[in-house]
Order: sequence, then structure tokens, then C-alpha cells
Amino acid sequence: MHFDNLDAYLAFETQLRSFGQEPNAEMLAEKARLEAAQNVNEDEYVFGTMAAHNKFMTPEKEKVVREMTDQLMMEGENATQPCLLLGKVQCGKTDTFLSIMGLCFDRGIDVAVVMTKGTNTLTKQTIERLNKEFRFFKDDGTYGQKVVIYIYDILDLYKRGGLSDYQLNDPVNKFIIVCKKENTNLKDLIELFENNEILRGKKVLVCDDEADFASRAYYQRKGELSLLRIAEHIEKFVTLPVFCRYLQITATPYSLYLQPDGTVQLRDGQEASPWLPRYTGLVPIHDKYIGGKQYYVDSQEGEIDDDGVFHPANMYGCLYQPVDQICIDILSARNEFYLESRAHSENLDSLNFAVVSYLFATAVRSIQTKKKSNKKYYSSCLIHCEINKHKHAWQEELITEIIEDIKQAFLHKANSDLHILDLESDAYESLKLSNELGNRQGLINEKFPTFAEVEAEVKRILEYNDYTINVVNSEEPGKVATMLNDKGQLRLEQALNFFIGGSILDRGITIDNMLCFFYGRDPKKFQMDTVLQHARMYGARDKEDMACTRFFTTPDIYDVLKTMNVFDDYLYQYLKAHRDTVQTDEFTSMVIGYDSRISPSAQNKYTPANTKVLKPYQRTYPVGFQTIEPSENNKLTKKIEEVLQHAVEGKEANEDGFYLVHYNDVVEILSLIRKSYTYAIEYNNVGLEWDINDMVTPLEHFTYDTDGMVLVTVRGNRNLSRERENIFDKRGRFIDAPEAGGEINIDKKNAIDRPVLVLLKQNGLKDLGWRGTAFFWPVLTTPQNMNAGIFTINGNKKYRKAKKQITLETLGNYPKEEVLSLTIKKEHFFDIILDYKKEESRDIKPTTANMFLEKDLMGKFILVEGTDPEKYYDLTTVNDNIFPFEVRGYKYLHLRTSMDMSGSQAIIKLKEDDPYEMVCRPFEQQDVVYTEFNEGQDVTDQSVGNWSIVYHLDKVLEKKLTPEDTELLQNYVDYLASIE
Repeated sequence: MHFDNLDAYLAFETQLRSFGQEPNAEMLAEKARLEAAQNVNEDEYVFGTMAAHNKFMTPEKEKVVREMTDQLMMEGENATQPCLLLGKVQCGKTDTFLSIMGLCFDRGIDVAVVMTKGTNTLTKQTIERLNKEFRFFKDDGTYGQKVVIYIYDILDLYKRGGLSDYQLNDPVNKFIIVCKKENTNLKDLIELFENNEILRGKKVLVCDDEADFASRAYYQRKGELSLLRIAEHIEKFVTLPVFCRYLQITATPYSLYLQPDGTVQLRDGQEASPWLPRYTGLVPIHDKYIGGKQYYVDSQEGEIDDDGVFHPANMYGCLYQPVDQICIDILSARNEFYLESRAHSENLDSLNFAVVSYLFATAVRSIQTKKKSNKKYYSSCLIHCEINKHKHAWQEELITEIIEDIKQAFLHKANSDLHILDLESDAYESLKLSNELGNRQGLINEKFPTFAEVEAEVKRILEYNDYTINVVNSEEPGKVATMLNDKGQLRLEQALNFFIGGSILDRGITIDNMLCFFYGRDPKKFQMDTVLQHARMYGARDKEDMACTRFFTTPDIYDVLKTMNVFDDYLYQYLKAHRDTVQTDEFTSMVIGYDSRISPSAQNKYTPANTKVLKPYQRTYPVGFQTIEPSENNKLTKKIEEVLQHAVEGKEANEDGFYLVHYNDVVEILSLIRKSYTYAIEYNNVGLEWDINDMVTPLEHFTYDTDGMVLVTVRGNRNLSRERENIFDKRGRFIDAPEAGGEINIDKKNAIDRPVLVLLKQNGLKDLGWRGTAFFWPVLTTPQNMNAGIFTINGNKKYRKAKKQITLETLGNYPKEEVLSLTIKKEHFFDIILDYKKEESRDIKPTTANMFLEKDLMGKFILVEGTDPEKYYDLTTVNDNIFPFEVRGYKYLHLRTSMDMSGSQAIIKLKEDDPYEMVCRPFEQQDVVYTEFNEGQDVTDQSVGNWSIVYHLDKVLEKKLTPEDTELLQNYVDYLASIE
């Protein structure tokens, strides 16, 4: 129960008492909140009013709001560097950052710029939320308002000519400008400030929602670094106001924590401001939050019996439902074979079960809700398998037909279709089990309906077509906006609401009552920030809904998601445990979990960062250093020995001479060693400066949540040269192998569960290139049993100089539309220019088809004559071995052995009378199709295949080889001659 003001509540209470009733506990709590709202601190009028009307405001959240505001409003050298508000996916970040914005208004901020992901959907959702949260500060047309807050979309504000001087000069006025991270929006924002001196003089807070998305990204060209367009616009904007503070908001901060510390050097001497967060605030996790813990930790609790059947120990053990990979493959390409078998196809049973399970889950929740509150229940199902819009249409068509099969079974066959009945029975028993477990745990208190009750509700839904299937993508931007409710969320209008889509259904989009999530996005390498944002099933969820919720994906994808959850939870817990150290200048770097299947984010988001991956048994040590002036170095060496002696006092070494030394002592030792090194032009080592972060960050990572001990030993009386005898050695000028092979094996023997640090005490003889004084050379070995990770070593990455580009003299003589440029392996390139190889082929894939096929003005592939314009064709359609699309009329191939123009190249003429042929490799797909009596019949689908284009080569028109390839080619020719 919620009232806008105390007067409204009191009027309701009076009316209630007139009927002889007393206010309940919930009403009395609401009364107390409204009374508190009347006693708002005048110095915190905006925040105090918002907090008094915010039922989600807790002391823990208020503490975060105040700490973040203090940091944002601070003065000082690093004040303009971003602060980060970090929260779990759909865990109240928006509510928290709006509270921060309110308190910043109280502290003097005049203008808040809210940057959102570049979609109309999210912009509308953001504006709706802003209007709701700041509803108490609207201009009501009366004098004496303490604060008036105006909310604008930048496009609307720009069109109307911006803000008037009168508005800007009124001290009670505050402004919120919503700006999409998109070129036109950002240009309008920049121009708005550039053209208004009063506006530039205001105090501005930038709230960058999803700050790891588009706000900072780079590209490299010819060895020089630049910002991408959107990042460049944002960088320009933040320099315009005289006072500007930056708040990053995200649930996936990996690219932010991998940023280099300090400014970033760009081309032509330009710089980009620091993007690494200087302070991190954590959004508290509330009691109703459902996230990775439930989906990937609690769901795994249970036992597997001798038959391999999993018996869950709790309600969440029923969440995950495995999907066969073949089912995902079918959803990725239209195949009419499955339009015929549909709900009776074994290959599609994962999807069939998902649809039936969702239907039954909605029926169960509808019955429970009606009995409890006599209200209708509207649910949602999200199907997210592909980003390709044509595939969304195929998925919509297939699901429509599957539902028709289910409808036929229920309404016209008296439920006599045994195959579908099996699916129904499995769905009902699964839902019954999770509800029983939830009741047993005390998570819910719900009576589970009988099969007859559920069956009757399912029949009602199907008979009245109380369901809708919606495709949500960027094909029709205006259509998505019409699907939103007044909260900016996807609107639920019927009992079942299927949403099929791709990327537009990730960041920021919220969907209520999601009982089914069918997920099949499976790239070659998963980007953690992107994939975690797909988790739209996270958030404040009712436990009763969770008892009926199911998550469908393949075992491989589920394992990746489970690993990501481990990484994400580690980061969050690490930040909670290091709140005091992470926010200081002593902090080194954040370690992000690493897995060969997973990347933290797109690499172009942190291109200038000098990143390092931590793996088992990895060895790290400085190279190329020289020691400082001998007398000062001797003092440091003595101090190191004193610290080490104190650290091992009273301890016994193991059989290999290693002592347990605490992390803090190890860091002190490494810091002293670093002070003993020097770098200068005279020592030929400028650019090789050792950053102890290279060792300190891994050591902190390995000792976190342990006793903090590191295995340390000293090996003395070393006499190693500083430089190699041949300073032009390919391995480098400086000695980079400070330990012998046997010693390395001893290090590995000890580096099982703890990191190993070896301090090699070198005598530093002058005739070996040193300065005649002893010093320590540290070598760190990572443990075998460790959590792999990636982190950034402070300092910008050093780029290779751009390679010399090769230009073919005659390439420009041929019409561009007649030349196809392809990269090729060197061995194939050699065979072609030697006239041994007369064909060059490429597979026709969705990612490369644009290169080979003709398109019409609508951007669609053009069908060849003889195809049926009413029939659907795609790149896998066999079509009686006739490729269904028109092929581009290339006459020449431009072959190159590198991605750019720095490698060997050649122009090849294609045969005029027979330039290419299309080759199809049909692949058979085995399936079992069930009759309505549940009798399986083996069938084979041969309607799909992989197409390739084979170009027929005539002659080489021009070729240019690099010196290296010229030598390789001659060696190849000599080799061929020798074996003839």
C-alpha cells in the first residue's frame, strides 16, 4: 500500500475507521514513512524526500549513497577521474544511482547527464523511471518551490533550442538530460554546451549507465591509437563544463578494471582522460534478489543416483534444464523438415519441453494467484538464441507451430497424443517437485494444484488463445517502443508472453514474471560482460515464481555461465573484503577471472592496457635493469636482509630451504628491491622499467582468502652477466634466464598451493656488466592449484611500428566491383603463383556471404531464376543442388598473405567462360519422429547442407613478395625439385 503524501493516507485511514476497521502493520509502516517525509532535512531536501518515499532505501544502501556522493563531490588532483557504482545484474543499481544523483543535487550539482545504451527502448525506460523518482520536484506553477527538476531527452531539448537563460539563472532549477550513447545524441549534447556559456558554468554530474558499453573503446591504425567515435564525443563533452564529475554504473566492470592507470596516450600527441575507476561503491544485495547463486550454486546441490538421475536438494535444483545442441542448431537455420515434425520431433524435444513446461508453469501460477488474490497472472518467456533477425522469424514460426500441435492435442484429441502427454506429465511432475521442495525449505507457502486443475487452466489458455509471440529486435525500432508499459518494461498483456530476440534484450531491459528462459547464444569465445548482461532472469523475483521457473540451455553453455558466475562472485567478494585498500593509491590492479573459453570483454575496450594472464607455474622476473649507485644500493640490500631475517625469525625452512613469509613482508621486500634498480639511456634499458605490480598483484590474488603466506627462499653467491656476449642475439640483449633448469624444477615442486618467490643474491661484479655491489634478483613462480586471471600492469602498452605496406601497381586498373580481395595461407599462395593450384574455394557463411552474393536495394540476397518467390531459402538450403542466390560477378582475385597490405600479394585472373562453380555438401540429420501413440520412427533430413564457392583460376597478372617470402618461395621450389 503506497500513498504520495500524508494527507492522502490520513483521509484513507479516517474512512477505514468509519467502517470499524483498524490500520494493519503495513499501513502503519506507510504512515511512519510519510511522517518522516514531512521532516526532511532542509540541507538534503531532494535526497531526503526521495529516501522517505523509497521503500527500498536501507541503512546499508544509504551508506553507499553518501560515500559515493562524498567521493564525487571531492576536490583534488584526481577528482575528475570516474567513480564506479557496481551492482549485480538487475539488483537495484538504477534506484541507487538516482539516489546518488538526488544527494548530489543537494550538494550543489546543477545538471545531471544520464547516458544510456543507444536504443530507444532503454531511453524510454530511463525517462519513465526518472519521471517517477523525481515526481515530487515537478514545476507545479506556484511560487516558493524549494527545488524544481526538469527532465529532458537531449533530442527534444536540442530541437527546442536548449535551455533559456531564465531557466538556468533560477537557483531552484535543476536539470536532468537523458542522452543515448549514439553519435547524433552526443553531438547535440556537445553543441548544447558549446553554445551556452551559462550552461558550461554549471556543476555537471555525468551518470554513465552501463559505462562499460560503448563509452570507452579504441582503434589502432599504423601503430597509433585513437578513440572510437562515441568515446571521442564523451571525452570531448566532459571537458566543456567548468565542474564535471563522472559516475560509472554497471554490473560488468571488467573492461573498466583493465584500463591503464592514468591518462592514455593517443595519436598526434593527444591524450584521453583516465578511465580506471578511482573509487568503487557496491550496491547492496537485497533479500529478494535472485542471481548466479541460485542458478549456478544452489541449483547444483543434490545427488545423482546409479541411473544418472539428478535428485535436487532444494527448490533451485529444478531451475536448470539441459538442451541438446542439435536443438540449438535447428533454431539457427530455417528447415521445413521440422515444420512438419514439430512437437513430435526428438531433435526438438528440448524446445518442445520448454514450451510445455512454460505453459504448465503459467497455469500453476495463475491458479495460485487467483486463489490468493483473485488477480490475473501474466507471465513471460524469453528465447535468446541468435542475433540474426531472419532467424528470429524462423523461431517465431516454429514455436507457433509447436503450440498448434499442443493445442490440437488438448482441444481436439482429448489429450490422446501420448508423446505430448509424456511432455505434459514430465512438466507437471517437475513443477510439483520444485514446489514441494520450496514448501519444505520454508521459501514458499503454496498449495500445488492437481493435474486436473492445471490441465483445465491450460485448456482455457489454449482455447482462448491467451498467449502472444513477440519478436523483439532492431528490425523495426518503433515497434519495440510500442511494446513497453508505463514503466518502460516489456508489456505483458496475456497469460503467456513469448519474447524472441537478440542483443536488444540484454542491458537494462526488464521483463516481469519470467518463468522460462531459453538461451542458446554460443560464440566461439564468450565475452563475459556481454553474456552476463543476457541474464534477464536475474533480479527481485518472488519465491513463488522461482518454484515454477526453468532455465533451458546446453550443458556446454551452462558450464561456461557457471564459470563466469565464479569469476563475478570472486570479484564482488574481493571488493567487499578490500574496501579500505582498493580505494587508495597503494592499490595495484584488479584480477579478473580467466578461462580459455572466456574473455572479459571486447579487447578494443582496453586496447592500451598492458595486460597479463596468470596461469599455473608461470615465472615472472625483471630483465635489463641496472643497480643504483653502490653505496645507496648497499644500504637497500642490508635493509632487505633485515626485513627477511625478521620475517623468518623463529620459523623452520622446508627440505628445499623455503620459509613461509607473509604477503605484507614480501611486498616490502619487493618494494626495496625495486628502489635498488635504475634505468637510463646509458644502460640501454629505457622502456624496460620493472613495475612491481607485475608481482604484487598476482601475490595478492594468490594469498586472498588464505593465511597470506608465500614460500620464500634466498639463493646466494650468484655471478650472472647482465648482457649476452652477442648483444644482437635474437633472444634479446639482456640475460633473461636467472635460474638453472634444476632450480626451476625445485620451484615448481614447492609451488603447489602457494606462490614461490626466489631471491637470487647476485654479487654484481663489474666485469659482468654490473656496478660492483651485491643485489637481489626476484623470481616469482605461480602455484599449480590456482584461479587463473588477467590483470593490467600499470603503464600504457607499447605498440609495434606500422609495417611497410605493399602496393600492386596494376590493382587500380581493374573495376573494384570485379575484384574480390581474400587472405590466403602462404603455402597455398605459393602453389597458385607457381601454377600448381588452379582453384581457390571459400565456404559461404552468414558472416562472409556479403562478399560473395548480390543484394537488392532492401539488403536481401537476390534469388536466382527458377526459385519460388513464396518459398523461404537460406544459405543452407540444398534446393536440388542449385544454389538459390545470385553470385557476384568477380573477374579477378586479389590474394594477400596478411590481413593488411604488408604481406605478399597477387592478382589472379579468373577463367572467363567458367569463373566459378557452387558446390554443396549436404549433411544428414538423424531424427526420431513420434506418432500420437508415442511410437518412434527413424527419419533422415537431407534438406540442408554447406555451400562453397570454387573459383577457377586462369593466370597470375601481377605478384609482389616480401623479402622473407621470396626466400621461402625459393626454398620451396628447391624442395620440390629435390623430390621429383
